[in-house]
Amino acid sequence: MRLKTRYIILFIFCAIFLISATILLKYAAGYQYNFKKNIWQKTGILVLESIPKNADIFLNGKLQKQKTPTKIMNLFPGDYLVKLQKLNSFEWQKNLIISPNLTTFAQNIILFKKNQSPALLLNKNIGYFKLFSDNKRMLYLTLNKAFFEFWIFDFETKKEKFLNSIPLTQLTKINNFSFDATEKKFLIEGNNNLREINYLILNVEKPKEIIFLNEFALGFQNIKWHQKNDKILYGITKIKNQSILAQINLKDKKIISIISETTDILDYYFDKEFIYYLTLNLENKNVFLKRMNKNNSNASVKIGQEIARLPFAFYSFKFSPVNTLTILDEKNQLLYLISIQPEIQKIILEAKDALWSKDQKKLLYYNDLELWICYLNQEKLKESYHELLGRWSQKISKAIWHSQENYSIFASLDSIKAIEIDNRNQKNITQLLKSEKIEDIFFSSKNKILYFIKEKKLYEMEIY
Repeated sequence: MRLKTRYIILFIFCAIFLISATILLKYAAGYQYNFKKNIWQKTGILVLESIPKNADIFLNGKLQKQKTPTKIMNLFPGDYLVKLQKLNSFEWQKNLIISPNLTTFAQNIILFKKNQSPALLLNKNIGYFKLFSDNKRMLYLTLNKAFFEFWIFDFETKKEKFLNSIPLTQLTKINNFSFDATEKKFLIEGNNNLREINYLILNVEKPKEIIFLNEFALGFQNIKWHQKNDKILYGITKIKNQSILAQINLKDKKIISIISETTDILDYYFDKEFIYYLTLNLENKNVFLKRMNKNNSNASVKIGQEIARLPFAFYSFKFSPVNTLTILDEKNQLLYLISIQPEIQKIILEAKDALWSKDQKKLLYYNDLELWICYLNQEKLKESYHELLGRWSQKISKAIWHSQENYSIFASLDSIKAIEIDNRNQKNITQLLKSEKIEDIFFSSKNKILYFIKEKKLYEMEIY
């Protein structure tokens, strides 16, 4: 072989090596050659996860080999119409942007079941209910011709247990009931035939034992449990011209005054350090928000410090994150968020009810026609971000978080719907059930089973 031929061969091999090395380095750095544009482009990654798994994936109408959950590599930058499909489920689709050298995530996507057939669980006249904290059981009452009956229903075993009954001659109406810290006892608030408020305590483990609070704590209203002690309650009463917030001790039946005001105490709320309460002056049409340090509750002067004023209305406290107060004016459908630290700040939301997320950083709130989320900025409350999830012509009766908090489930006059909480492009809204007269909705410990009350009966349906 002549020397010239050898040089040519060597040159060819070197050229091949350099071209191959360049291509390999490009691929290693995340580049792909786009033959449509005749350029090298850095690619992106798309991560898809769905519940249930093994959903078909379509990118811009083209079926992919992978199924969920998956990571799709080497996608050219741009807009992609991503669609997930699974047999007997509603499809999910969204326009997602793939960016160079970045990963785009679409996780915890729920593919809701089609053609729901709810199952009847309790064919009873359910008047009121409360879930235990583990969401595995439900305490509820039923009404027949002569009695209010109290029952416990177990969602796992589908069994019910009778606790006790209260004759209508004793209570003609039951307004509310609440658990103590141990969830072994519950407080019942009701009215007798004279429309007077009565309070009773039933023991879940010893249901035949009933404590009648009015026997030693007569004239109290708005009674609540201590946050940790099942022997302590709090309540509001009137003594002469004073409105008193008092502590009620079940063990020794002693009543101790904590706060005394010349104007009516509307409601109260305890956090770790302070007692917050609202007072109402009917003559001057003023409402004051006050607080008192818990350590000062035994002091001779039992009046708290004013920290804010609210428009004249009847308010109630709702559960709140630390250093934030959530106060509802239900009649006017107004919700007040008040930040306590670093300074007193206040915002007003149009809402008839609200529910904090598990991390207490997001607030799901709604009025008759709108569903919103507030992303809380506690230090700069007025800079909190508010996202409108949707606006409907049908009145919203109830809205709740899904357990993973990437969806909200809500009931209106004629249906139950799910809306995803993802503000990238258009939100997916799924009608889970077409049905009227839905009174309440909730989840048990099993997140895929939705329960609802309709015409005083309990139903369940598996939503995915």
